[in-house]
Amino acid sequence: MGSYAMTKISSKHITYTDKVSLYHSDSGFVVREGEKFHNVDPMLLDADLKKIDSKNLNSFLASTLIRVIKLNSGEFALRSHVNGLGGGPLTGMLAAWCIRAAMYVPAAVATTGAIAITGPAGAAAAAGATPGYIATTEGAAAAAAIAGYACWFLP
Repeated sequence: MGSYAMTKISSKHITYTDKVSLYHSDSGFVVREGEKFHNVDPMLLDADLKKIDSKNLNSFLASTLIRVIKLNSGEFALRSHVNGLGGGPLTGMLAAWCIRAAMYVPAAVATTGAIAITGPAGAAAAAGATPGYIATTEGAAAAAAIAGYACWFLP
């Protein structure tokens, strides 16, 4: 490991399924797995982690988790994950209604214009296209609602 000073990163700041310890020094990151120490290749760090030094480590960890990934080769890769709350149910509902408004209003204007210009033929064409359009719009609105709601629970 060398004679340089290493800082152990608290387990509350790392995510990994097995028992590992993560250390940092100005020379880089080191993962301890059991009694083995593995230097993490700088090529296996994400861009944010490459910028970390001893001076900014604590401020970085205040809002970020480090995900430790063991590769098939036995090497370890590190990825950062910024913690934050998603929008929740209200944002999901708002997103769904924004999608509906963005899709239904122009469709209603276009349909009204087509019926006004063409008469009964436009009405028949609009009636035939409406079920598919409604299904697409409601599907997009449901996806927006689910995404907004799910983000509330993501770390």
